[in-house]
Amino acid sequence: MANSAITFDAFGARVTAFRVSRHDEELVDIVLGPAKSRSSDHGWTYFGALIGRVAGRIANARFDLDGVAYELEANDGCNILHGGPNGFSNRIWAWDALSNSAATQARFSLTSGDLDQEFPGEVEVSAHYSWEADKWLELEITATTSKPTPLNLTQHIYWNLGGPDTETIRDHVLQVHADQFLPVHEDLLPTGELRSVGQTPFDFRSPRTIGDCLNSRDPQIAIVKGIDHCWAPNGIGFREVAILSDPNSGRRMSVWTDQSGLQIYTANHLGDGQIGKCDRPYQKHAGIAFETQGFPDALNHPHFPSIIVRPGELYRNRTRFVFTNE
Repeated sequence: MANSAITFDAFGARVTAFRVSRHDEELVDIVLGPAKSRSSDHGWTYFGALIGRVAGRIANARFDLDGVAYELEANDGCNILHGGPNGFSNRIWAWDALSNSAATQARFSLTSGDLDQEFPGEVEVSAHYSWEADKWLELEITATTSKPTPLNLTQHIYWNLGGPDTETIRDHVLQVHADQFLPVHEDLLPTGELRSVGQTPFDFRSPRTIGDCLNSRDPQIAIVKGIDHCWAPNGIGFREVAILSDPNSGRRMSVWTDQSGLQIYTANHLGDGQIGKCDRPYQKHAGIAFETQGFPDALNHPHFPSIIVRPGELYRNRTRFVFTNE
């Protein structure tokens, strides 16, 4: 499904292209993806996709809920990542194209059965995209469950504001409205600490180039070969949490969310032969993902905000990307 600004794929309910213009220029695609229709091939699992049931890692692929121990399907060593080997990013979603006078819209839906990937409860998920060319893209995810279950859904769009001719996002300038971040162990699971960004490479309270952070010798950067960390954005409710800009193209994108966490990932493991759009090989740090979500591994850290949803409750995650030109 496509229009002049956006292209979707029902596999993973993913965004495969988002095109913007600047002044009188032609449309430029600013999201990463495979060269052709290869989104279901190995190595492209999360590009532009919706992630669930639980984004990020769960330690030892298990959790306890209401006195019951649940053993999950591990797909990241002994841990589970992004919902398991057959998570939401690997499903064919149903979709409908919608429209109104203000924006163009699409709605995806998915039913995840009881004990899907060993998670309890039947979950009904709806993902509603709306957009206005050159101005904004919004995603609202809602879900209900038949049994108490963890839910932590997000999107995994890789952005490069420079477009396909820009090889990395190292020269992009980033600002994150957060005083704290979550350091990780060598297995990329949170330590449980909420650490001040002050005097660390993760201090983006004032705008800095991403390359400045990636060049740091800080052990946290070395562990993940870049950035793959969750920030705890300041404030509550729907608010601006980050600003990304590309000085070369003049494009600017602000990120808004109502979530407690902002996982930022700088595509640290690209460069293994993935051929991207325009048949160009992608290299390390070719894009950046802003995964708006709850804290990763919250099930094993009781002091983290809860991600448990119970029958009768509505799970909701709203994210908006706003585009301007500098």
